[in-house]
Amino acid sequence: MKFPDVIVLVATTLTALMAGLFFAYSVSVSPGLQKLSDIEYIKAMQSINREIQNPLFFSCFFGALLLLPWACIQQYSLNKSTFLFLLAASVVYGIGVFGVTIVANVPLNNQLDAFSLSTASSEQIQKQRSLFEGRWNIWNHVRTIASLVAVMAAIGVCLVRKGN
Repeated sequence: MKFPDVIVLVATTLTALMAGLFFAYSVSVSPGLQKLSDIEYIKAMQSINREIQNPLFFSCFFGALLLLPWACIQQYSLNKSTFLFLLAASVVYGIGVFGVTIVANVPLNNQLDAFSLSTASSEQIQKQRSLFEGRWNIWNHVRTIASLVAVMAAIGVCLVRKGN
């Protein structure tokens, strides 16, 4: 296995891990949290949003963001078909995962983190949840779809190579 192949493999794996994380939220974590009371929901999301900021998550999240374009650049002179698959994966991940996270989910997370449950009334807690939950879930679904498309494009590299 050559070095460019290793970069494609690692980039694809990191992208798949991110797709799995977002998918798990979409199909299990968010529906489970939806059943909690307003105060339990906010406490849980505040805790999750703090805990996800860890070296392993950041390695996968930023690793895919950096390695997909790197793999793409390496493939430019090696194989135009694999280059195009990796270009698609890079663009979709960069905009649909990284961009959406930075522009939509992180600001919502920061807003929720700044919300003080200890001084809020039940009406304020209910309002905070309603301002956060639906929007956050929609943007997470976008990240889920984008990361899945990016993974499929990266896997396309393997299929193109197998056909050669």
